[in-house]
Amino acid sequence: VLGCDVLYDSSEHEAILEFVAGGLKRNGVCWLGDPGRAAADAFAETARQGAWAVEEQALTNVSSAPGFRLFVLRWK
Repeated sequence: VLGCDVLYDSSEHEAILEFVAGGLKRNGVCWLGDPGRAAADAFAETARQGAWAVEEQALTNVSSAPGFRLFVLRWK
């Protein structure tokens, strides 16, 4: 599953996680990019409290979004 710039509204985080869960195989990976919004931290915490292992990677070579991060989700 691949998505970008979808984590800005924290009221949608549960729905995003449900969507990912419905489309991701047990050994699958979900990549979600975020341009540095504060709500992304809350998303990562919500995911970790649920069924997800979350890895965060800062991507420093994205000149248009200096705070850009990639969230990599896998089933725990």
